[in-house]
Amino acid sequence: MSIPHDSDGARARAFGRRGLLARLLALGSLPWLAVRAAGAAHQRPTRAFAAEEVATALRELFGRDDIPLSPKVRIGVARLAENGAVVPVKVDVDLPHVDEITLLATRNPVPLVGRFTFGPRTRPFVAARIKLAETSEVLAIARRGDELLMARAAVEVTVGGCG
Repeated sequence: MSIPHDSDGARARAFGRRGLLARLLALGSLPWLAVRAAGAAHQRPTRAFAAEEVATALRELFGRDDIPLSPKVRIGVARLAENGAVVPVKVDVDLPHVDEITLLATRNPVPLVGRFTFGPRTRPFVAARIKLAETSEVLAIARRGDELLMARAAVEVTVGGCG
């Protein structure tokens, strides 16, 4: 009968050592997580979000504002939005290996609506609900490496959504 008690005690000591090791590994990874979080915070395009004009936001994001239109980037949005607070938008890009899709609204107080990044094997598709202050164009820019392509769609808003 003493054998089960010994093995239970050995099991408890082993679990205690494993638990201690797991806790030490978790504590050791905290500095790494903090560095990653700080790096992600620096990637936020604060100057582009602060831009009040589309051209300025594009220059802040991509270093240029002369982005060509392409049929490979498609925007699905209603031409008439009754409520600018909730405008469904879909963007689909017919290219492989797209790094990001950026949405802008030309007449919003802050034109940059959002940026969506993709992994190397992710289908470049975005579905979102955005706010439009008034009737404007929605721009979708797809970035693949250094290549930039754009699509635009006009949306008439009957009730503004930004204020």
